[in-house]
Amino acid sequence: MKTAVIANKRVYETGRLKAALGAAGFAVVNVASRQTPPTTYVYLEDAETKDPAAVVAAYQNPAKLEIVSNKPVGVGGVPEAQANGSDTHVLTIKKVDRDTGQVVAGSEQLQVLPSQLVVVSPSKPTLSAGQATATIGPSAAVGEFVVKVCDPAGVLVEASARLRFA
Repeated sequence: MKTAVIANKRVYETGRLKAALGAAGFAVVNVASRQTPPTTYVYLEDAETKDPAAVVAAYQNPAKLEIVSNKPVGVGGVPEAQANGSDTHVLTIKKVDRDTGQVVAGSEQLQVLPSQLVVVSPSKPTLSAGQATATIGPSAAVGEFVVKVCDPAGVLVEASARLRFA
């Protein structure tokens, strides 16, 4: 096995880069990446003669989704809304560049999936300028749950957040 080391390039989704290299005709065994210093390692079959550096350098890390609730943080760092049958969590969902942390323009349709039976509106928000909102609740039931936001197309990295009605 041969190793190609590409300095100054961190890849977050190594499986996606491995698939991209395979699609480009490389005999790739595995891909690894480290944060400090930003470095990507491509492990190739011994018979591979091509250099993957140009493909790795051109690879764009997929944007990720972030979720922020409008409610104050309660016990254990979990945002809390009142379980009074009228209070809600309003979530701001952002498409964010993984390298810079900045909001990225986008108009993808997303899906909001709560782990408990709660009202979600809309359950399939569409990003506008890289942001969307969704309302969770109201709920009269007390408890903590997880909300996952994903891109049904599988391009964006999904996000999840713990929320609570107390």
